[in-house]
Amino acid sequence: MFSFLPVSFKSILTDTPRRLRSKQRCAPQWAHVGSFALLWCLLLSGAPASRAQPFNPNGITVAGGNGGGTGMGQLDNPQSIYVDALGNVYIADKSSDRIQRWAPGATQGVTVAGGNGKGSGANQIDAPEGVYVDTDGNIYVSEDNNSRVSRWKPGASQGVTVAGGNGGGNGANQLLGPQGVYVDKAGNLYVAEYYNNRVTRWAPGATQGVTVAGDGSSGIGPEQLDGPTDVGMDAAGNLFVLENGNNRVTRWAPGSTQGITVAGGNGGGDGADQLTYPEGFYVDAAGYLYIADTGNARVQLWKPGATQGITVAGGNGVGNGVNQLSRPLDIWINLAGNLHVSDGFTNYRVQRFDNLAPSLTGLQAQPNPVCSGQPVSFTATVGRTTGTYSYTITNGIGSLLTGNASSTSFSQSLTATGSNPQSYTLTVSTLMNYSATASVSLTVIARPAAPGVSNLTYCQNVVASVLTASGSRLRWYDASGNPLPEAPRPATNQVGSTTYYVTQANDSGCESERAALTVTVKPTPTTPTLVTQSGGAYPAGVSSLIISQNTGNVILTVSGCQVGSISWQGGNSTTLAVSTTNLGTQSFTASCTSNGCTSPTATATVTVVASTLKVLSRDPDNGQLGNNTIKPYLLLQNAGTTPIPYSTITLRYWLTTENNIPLLFQKNYVVIGQGNLNLRYVPLATPRQGATGYIEYSFSGGASSLAPNSDSGPLEVQATKQDYSRFVQSDDYSYINNSSFTLNARITAYQNGVIFYGTEPTGSGNAREAVPEAGSLLVVKVLGNPVVGSSAEVEISGASGQTVQLKLVDLQGKLINGHSIKEAGLVERVSLPLSNVQGMLLLKVSTATHRQQIKLLRP
Repeated sequence: MFSFLPVSFKSILTDTPRRLRSKQRCAPQWAHVGSFALLWCLLLSGAPASRAQPFNPNGITVAGGNGGGTGMGQLDNPQSIYVDALGNVYIADKSSDRIQRWAPGATQGVTVAGGNGKGSGANQIDAPEGVYVDTDGNIYVSEDNNSRVSRWKPGASQGVTVAGGNGGGNGANQLLGPQGVYVDKAGNLYVAEYYNNRVTRWAPGATQGVTVAGDGSSGIGPEQLDGPTDVGMDAAGNLFVLENGNNRVTRWAPGSTQGITVAGGNGGGDGADQLTYPEGFYVDAAGYLYIADTGNARVQLWKPGATQGITVAGGNGVGNGVNQLSRPLDIWINLAGNLHVSDGFTNYRVQRFDNLAPSLTGLQAQPNPVCSGQPVSFTATVGRTTGTYSYTITNGIGSLLTGNASSTSFSQSLTATGSNPQSYTLTVSTLMNYSATASVSLTVIARPAAPGVSNLTYCQNVVASVLTASGSRLRWYDASGNPLPEAPRPATNQVGSTTYYVTQANDSGCESERAALTVTVKPTPTTPTLVTQSGGAYPAGVSSLIISQNTGNVILTVSGCQVGSISWQGGNSTTLAVSTTNLGTQSFTASCTSNGCTSPTATATVTVVASTLKVLSRDPDNGQLGNNTIKPYLLLQNAGTTPIPYSTITLRYWLTTENNIPLLFQKNYVVIGQGNLNLRYVPLATPRQGATGYIEYSFSGGASSLAPNSDSGPLEVQATKQDYSRFVQSDDYSYINNSSFTLNARITAYQNGVIFYGTEPTGSGNAREAVPEAGSLLVVKVLGNPVVGSSAEVEISGASGQTVQLKLVDLQGKLINGHSIKEAGLVERVSLPLSNVQGMLLLKVSTATHRQQIKLLRP
């Protein structure tokens, strides 16, 4: 398979090794023999050599071909050729002593140097052999008969001698038989001297040349040349010399005194490893040698390191057919990769053999460098293809991408893998199995490891923290993979799981694989219900309650945590009794915890306020407990600053009626008017301690209001059983034995149905269970007896709502200290100073009906 690597315009003009100039003679010994001998020499061609055709086997005439002559449409013994970037063909028209330029598609040439007859004048050329055009368009011409090289500027009518011109000879300032010429990018001129068996280099402006190949003697030794006809140089500075007499091409390293055979050198012949009197050559950027094998009427291709050549043009015998050559003298390959052959002797033409192999230029990999795992696009321009071609991209390990395409603008992408610089090769092949390859270096940067993450769990509606991960230059993505501007704060309003993704980047900006971070939101229990329990002397189902002092316990109940556990002041119970003894607001909270999530907190408040309405009672029967008539005389007091409408007030006197006998009422004396007082007996469905029911006192609207800081006046009523049987008042909850009006907290008062004074009886069961007498309820404790210190600390309970008197006396009855409690709470604590008294003392504590005495020792 032939592979042609086109080169850039600049390298064609300056760097690309030029095919070496062809000599008119077949061999030195036949230089002056007759035409028959010369023809015989040229027809030395046997069976065709090994053939591979990257070029169309049929050539196209692009200059001459109209018989030998000096006409503008003719050529006469064409030698060296040069093709510029525009496709113009420059021809050393030897027998016409001129340089002709043929534009693409032209039928006639234009004389650009010489053409003024033979001679050594500045405007003349004599027997031109070699031609070369530098990057400035200057034309260099080697003149065999003038033993010189002249340079013709663009458009000039005269040339300037730049080498030789001092007569034929082997002096440093002389040339003899100058043939092929080459100009490097530094402007140095190289000349192949046929008869001096050497190559000389002429620096710009020099008057002498320096021998750079050959020792001047004819031979086959590595330091020798035999009839050099062409010279050129590769990009590394290696000099290539074609030797007509040795049937070979040698390569001379810079500064070397010996050459290495790189093509032919196996004697003259038509074998694949042989050449016969070759004249010119061309070296492309890949190091492929194209050799005008003159004696075999063919063009041979020698690949780098090859021991045999491949026929790429001609080789079908001497002739003027489209697939034949007569005397190929020089080679040039243009930018399109087409082969141009100077076909002298009888054909007097330049043939172009179009390259059938595709061309591949401008291969790029973008982006470059690229991060591993990221797509990289390979683009190139594919030429000389029609229809579909196949392509393969490899990276030295294996085929990465294959397919078919038809566009001249090749573009395919693949995913970069691995790391470090890598060489990628693109090969395109046509249906005729011609291919072209190009390579590009791609730097692949390894991706960093994915950042470390930890999955998170939140309770619903809890404020989540901004997501974090271990790594640097973090980049976050949502559940759909869309980039986020910053690390997100997960929403927790919806129960479920959400996955976020995060990567980290290295200094080159390469992004790691995405790490998945899942945020799970668990349901938060609903807020429990914390309200007052039903059945009490206060509103049920409220979370904020204002209630009067000493009106009994308020029962709070919590509910609404079916699948979790309640956390509140009530512990494991669902109810909590709140005392109304102390004034102020008490707050209670409850929350529900389930599966690690805690509900919002429920709050309930119980505010205990001082009662402005108080109830006093007296027993006008002076302790007669077994009468058939009871006289619960009551008195209302308003200690507040605002009037209280009587119509909003109800009172309850709790008692036992023995078998729940209905009662008859009589109003003895009512200051606010008997018609404004209503009485009725209300039996209890479930008896309470000391009560099977209660007498309800209510007032009509005509009673007006109870003025501030005043009382209602006596409410003197009496009740009789319908069967006139006796009462047993000793076990009645509300009864106290006092002859004067005294505060009675066992009578309850209500305003708009809400208790605001007194304490309702508790318990249930046998209503005949007597309420303990006050004496047994009054409890007095001395906190520390014997007394150590300057005062006695006394705790009193069981006298709620009553006036309590304390007296501390010695054994002779002398008062040491005293204290009075106007209206006792459930528990009272009193400090009584002892002065300097020592010894045994007596503490006397009394209410209106009960008293206790305790001995107290002061050491």
